Amino acid sequence: TSGPNIVRAKAGECAFMDRVILTLLHDPEHPQQRQMFLDWLAHCRRAVLNHRRAQSPALGLTGQKGDGKSLLIEIISRSLGGRWAKGYNFFSGQKNFNSEMVGAELIVMDDDAATKDHRARLRLAQAIKANQFAAGVRMEAKNRDPINVDPVQAIVIAVNCDPEELRVLPELTDSMEDKIMLLKTRPAECHDTPEENIAAIEAELPAFLHQLEERDLSNAY
Repeated sequence: TSGPNIVRAKAGECAFMDRVILTLLHDPEHPQQRQMFLDWLAHCRRAVLNHRRAQSPALGLTGQKGDGKSLLIEIISRSLGGRWAKGYNFFSGQKNFNSEMVGAELIVMDDDAATKDHRARLRLAQAIKANQFAAGVRMEAKNRDPINVDPVQAIVIAVNCDPEELRVLPELTDSMEDKIMLLKTRPAECHDTPEENIAAIEAELPAFLHQLEERDLSNAY
């Protein structure tokens, strides 16, 4: 009964957001990370603008604590309409209902992804396939009949890069390799306080979205 808060794109400068993304995803061994992320986000943004469900891999972010992964998730959320929901408990089989997730354009899995159980990882992989690559999603709410819906959604999984935390991620089997985009993060250059970072994002978001909407995705994978 409600919709996302779609911020309109407008030409301008977005030096702070560009610097955050550039420094966070800079990796000499994988120089394509930044381009792949921006192509992914532009693809997800267009799906929201077109009100049309589109396949997209889950985005996995792994790095040291405090790198700026949460700040990047804030940028993603605002780019897609500002609505997000926690998804790990349902995707890993620990929760039976997903109705609150259907009302969000972004599903986030970060600090609540605590279990490293092998079965939970298998269920997570299956849930990503079902949520992002199936024609529709079965919505289940407590004391209500399940219905099939076509949500327009993106998935982000953020974990620290120590071995135990990495075990939260779904196993990269042959059937899963093209369904998750795993990026390595480094400390992002940003302001000293969260309040300053959010203020800078709010000021530059229209210009950043203009760059996204202008991206040529004809050769993007």
